[in-house]
Amino acid sequence: MKYVTKIKKALVLKAKSEPAPPKVKLIAYIMYFRSTLEYIASVWDPYKKNQIDELEKVQRKAVPFVLSKYKQLDSVRDMLNSLNLPLLCVRRKTARLKFFFMFSHHLYNMDPYTSITHGVTRELIYLSSNQYGLHKCIIDAYRFSVFPRTVKYWNNLPQNILSSDCLVEFESALLNMCDLD
Repeated sequence: MKYVTKIKKALVLKAKSEPAPPKVKLIAYIMYFRSTLEYIASVWDPYKKNQIDELEKVQRKAVPFVLSKYKQLDSVRDMLNSLNLPLLCVRRKTARLKFFFMFSHHLYNMDPYTSITHGVTRELIYLSSNQYGLHKCIIDAYRFSVFPRTVKYWNNLPQNILSSDCLVEFESALLNMCDLD
């Protein structure tokens, strides 16, 4: 029932903003749709390709609307690049890594050592002081949850990014990385 209401609101928004300039449409998309998708991502971050594609489809359908380009020959990827909109999966991964940065630097009122281990694990011969290990993941629900997925990405980050002192510096270094996809 809630989705029907959201769809009706989206259609009204589309009808009312059709003559608006692209900048206004982009702001409307970011504030109304992408913010909802990112709010959901804090609870549910899909790991199956079909679920990721369903979320990406929302953005891929919004971009032609923002730029008023509906021709089949118009490249959605080029439109995304022109609007400087990264893929939603990249934004979710960046958000998880930022969360883990704050978590590992004790910026949350949580003990990071209750869920993860710090230092050498059996799987890795050498770990720097910035790397973490996890308990063995058998069930998919745990294996693809926030900590195991994020620790895997975290341990593969270059040392210059891991040694960042502040969140802004860390995020900037992450965004400059090419292989965040």
